[in-house]
This record gives sequence, C-alpha cells and structure tokens, in this order.
Amino acid sequence: MNMKVKKKIVGILVGAVTLSVASSAFAYAKIGQRLTQDPYHLYYWVGGVTTNLGGYNAQNNANLAMNAWNSTPNTKVYMYQTTDQKASVMDFHSEYHADVNELGWTAFYDGNSPCDPRVTKWSWAQMHINSNSAISWFNSSATYHDPNGKQQHVLAHEAGHGFGLDHIGTYSWTANRLMLQTSSSYDNYGTKGPTDDEVAGVQEIYGKLY
Repeated sequence: MNMKVKKKIVGILVGAVTLSVASSAFAYAKIGQRLTQDPYHLYYWVGGVTTNLGGYNAQNNANLAMNAWNSTPNTKVYMYQTTDQKASVMDFHSEYHADVNELGWTAFYDGNSPCDPRVTKWSWAQMHINSNSAISWFNSSATYHDPNGKQQHVLAHEAGHGFGLDHIGTYSWTANRLMLQTSSSYDNYGTKGPTDDEVAGVQEIYGKLY
C-alpha cells in the first residue's frame, strides 16, 4: 500500500493524528512509527531535486533545511549529504503535481516496498516538493515573502515527516511550528526549520543524544 503523507496549504495528513503533549510548553504529533535506524551519522540525498526549481535553488534549500535539522540541540538527528543515492535513507525529489497548492509530500519505504508509516517502520523516506507549486504565492498579510525561505520551510517540513513527525492537530494560522498543516509559520514568522516543538518530538521518537 503506497501511503503518502501530503502537505497542502489547507490539507490534512492521511491517517489518524495522535497529538502528543510532552509538557505545557511542547506539542507535537507522531505518525506512528519511525526510521528503523536513528538518523544519526546517516545520509541524505538531494540529487532528485531540480537545481533551478521555479527560479530558486531547491538543492541548496534542501541542504539548508537539513542543516537546520542537524542544528537541533541534544537530538539524534545529524545527517550527511551524499552523492550516492543507495547510501541515503532520506531522498529529496521534485515532482510535478497538478494541484499548485500541494507544496510537498513524503513517501515511506521498507526496503523496496512502500509501507504504511502508521504501523510499519521505514528504512528510508522520499520527500517530494511540487515543481508546480505556488511557492512564490504569499497571502497579502504575510510578513515574510522570500520564495527561497518558503521552499526551505517546505523541505524541512517534509523532512520532519521523514523523521516520523505528523502534522500538528490544528489549522492555526498563528502558531509558530514547522509541522503545521499550512505554511503559515513561514509567512508569519519566517520559520525555515524545526522549532522547540519538533525538537521535543524527535527526542521522544529517537531519544536524546546525551
């Protein structure tokens, strides 16, 4: 069964969302399962992303997104870029989707077979950014208007799915969280990587580094 976690401007994650609250300060949601290995000193690959996507350097933005994840404190998330796709456990791709509001989506695999991330651990994940997305469209009320920043936000968001994080169970346009079901945290706050909520989420999934 090919389960794809899809992010739309106003979309919702396929499957049930269980909101986990670690404390009054942190809220995050887990998909259900996780990578079979801790994402520590493993590899990611950006070769599937068009270098010039809509006039913006998507490969560079994918690297910036992963650098943001690598900078999270006291987590087992630290990955290296590789040019060998076979060595990668997180692959970034650009792919055409007719719906311009479909900014990105993530697919999960156990070996060569697609898997349901709610019930099965995945050995690798494939993060997609829509080559037809409205990445340069911003609501008139948006504070931040840099398409490169928004593209980095989307790629970091999809990487969050690859690590096992689900959408936060809210459609809020005001919260500053990477894993919202909308891209509003970039528009309103310029968020391009994980916040404290996502840090707490991956710490619960994989444990703390020390």
